[in-house]
Amino acid sequence: MQTAGPLYRQTYQQLISLGESASQQAYWLLKSVLDINLMDVVLDKAITLSPEKEARLQQAVERLLQHEPLQYVLGVANFYGHDFLVTPAVLIPRPETEELVHRIVDRHKAQGQLNILDICTGSGCIALTLAKELPDIKIWATDISPEALAVAEQNRQRLQVEAQLIEADALKDSFPVTKLDVVVSNPPYVRQSEAKQMQPNVLNFEPHLALFVPDEDALLFYRAIAGEAAKKLKPGGWLYFEINEAYAAEVAGLMQELGFERVQVLPDMQGKMRMAEGMKPGVN
Repeated sequence: MQTAGPLYRQTYQQLISLGESASQQAYWLLKSVLDINLMDVVLDKAITLSPEKEARLQQAVERLLQHEPLQYVLGVANFYGHDFLVTPAVLIPRPETEELVHRIVDRHKAQGQLNILDICTGSGCIALTLAKELPDIKIWATDISPEALAVAEQNRQRLQVEAQLIEADALKDSFPVTKLDVVVSNPPYVRQSEAKQMQPNVLNFEPHLALFVPDEDALLFYRAIAGEAAKKLKPGGWLYFEINEAYAAEVAGLMQELGFERVQVLPDMQGKMRMAEGMKPGVN
């Protein structure tokens, strides 16, 4: 029989080379593998550590020491209050994407029935959260990766929402639907030259297909998606992007050139320009 306090301290010491995140990662490992919470640690609760769970815990520690992201080790990432399954086939959902979703929910929650398309859906975190938060919508979500769509389908079932998941290439394929109220995308936007500045837990584990664009054409996804959105949105419909702050002005300019109105780029909670939005002219 062991107790939670010493086991937490032991796990923390194993992870101490990870720096400031070691204590948090130790806690989440114990919570995931042994269902130990913070109060259990404080009160030094007695626990039963079976050989199987001990092996799982040690394997998880070893993966973290190789700089694998905690979310991949645990197999889940929290997004907008929901736990999403994640694998190396999909990007790990991030707080700035939650802010984009919140903006969409806040603007459209009173509109009634909506048709929404999410391009480059990955885990489905944007599309499925919108399906959960907005009461009366039809939602379609596309991705080029069948492996990513398989993860998104698992998440759709977990959240018990309706969404059509479609394999499609954002650079080549037309949108699968028309008369849309909202188009949203978090496409690849990291320039290949920026790879050397990235942390190893991102560069070595997250899918490059969902991360990188060529330096010589960093806007290629925005150009393709905005061009299609200009055709397929209803008058008065909205286009939303997550963006690389390094070319926020260029994305806004592209949207304006395509005829979008009320175009603006918006900061995330860190003050970085990470969102762009614009409305197709006209009224439904």
